[in-house]
Amino acid sequence: AAGVDRWLYAEGTPHIAWRFLPVGIYIGAALYLYVRFGFNVFWLRNLWMLTLFLISVAEDIRKKEVPLELYLVFLVPVIILHVAQCDWVNPLVALALFAIFYLLAKYSNQAIGYGDAVAIPLLCLLGGYQTAGIIVLMALVLVATTGLVLLVTRKANRKTEVPFIPFLAAAYLIYLCF
Repeated sequence: AAGVDRWLYAEGTPHIAWRFLPVGIYIGAALYLYVRFGFNVFWLRNLWMLTLFLISVAEDIRKKEVPLELYLVFLVPVIILHVAQCDWVNPLVALALFAIFYLLAKYSNQAIGYGDAVAIPLLCLLGGYQTAGIIVLMALVLVATTGLVLLVTRKANRKTEVPFIPFLAAAYLIYLCF
């Protein structure tokens, strides 16, 4: 219950945490877009993922921590949807990706974070494993390019930690635009 309290309330204050605001905005925007323009599940799913990425980017940059509980809130309905549609490939690939990235995070002293271990499989579930592969490769190119620029300009060294979720979010936006 302490974890739920920490997630529901910001810093122990008696108000709902700010991270619920984007979820409320998502629900309202999704309903508006569906009623007004007849947006389909594809667009609603992408709006859902973008909402999660916006929350994650803010948390990752601010505290170098990704809200894993929030990922679970997003993950459970998606898994149920796949199972209901008898799609076992994407959930199995997502589970394998989670296991790989979780082990990498655990044995690399979190060079790859636990948040990444949850975000990448969620991408796989929402967009399919082919789409997730493209987005992860684009994010790796973006983070490598940024790292190279930071090294050349001497604003960082080889030991500097760079959060990956913002690059994953940027790659997701680029993917949606093209």
